[in-house]
Amino acid sequence: MAIFAAAEVTAAPVYDIDQFLTDPHVTEREIVVDVPDEHTGRLVMHNIIPRLSETPGRLRSPAPRLGEHTARSWATRPRSGGA
Repeated sequence: MAIFAAAEVTAAPVYDIDQFLTDPHVTEREIVVDVPDEHTGRLVMHNIIPRLSETPGRLRSPAPRLGEHTARSWATRPRSGGA
């Protein structure tokens, strides 16, 4: 990294997952968070980026499971012609 810095090249190391999760910047900014999940107890997810001071946003739940909303979607769809 010193060679890059001396040449004024913007560079950073490539982390493996363990290095990424323990990086001080990642932990301080809460880039990775635990979200409650009814099937696994918790799910580790990437947090919302960017988090703005007035409207920071938050993760409330993981994405729906495959087919989780299908019945409700079909039940509320508009009906066509003679069907």
